[in-house]
Amino acid sequence: MVEIVRVIPPAVPEPPALPHNIEAEAALLGAMMLDNRIAEDVQVRLRSDHFFEPLHGRIYEAILKLVDRNMLATPVTLRPMFEGDVGMRELGGPAYLAQLTGSGARRSALRR
Repeated sequence: MVEIVRVIPPAVPEPPALPHNIEAEAALLGAMMLDNRIAEDVQVRLRSDHFFEPLHGRIYEAILKLVDRNMLATPVTLRPMFEGDVGMRELGGPAYLAQLTGSGARRSALRR
């Protein structure tokens, strides 16, 4: 007699979360909006997918887009780019951009 045995693979544990610091991301974005020269400094080493918070990655891309066009990247100029963004709405809407500037580090405090 042939017996059919169903083999259930062992549960694979979730990999540990990557190290992240949402406050540091927010501070960097705030600093970039206060002093767009910071964007020029970090864009060679930092990509949007380096951000743990997906919205922060999108804000970073938007800042770079404006700076690359020689436009000022501020909460006011970024606002239209995020009016329909669900993630932005979940964090308080366009006011979140202004909150980021309150958490921004000064250019001199950022490590190169």
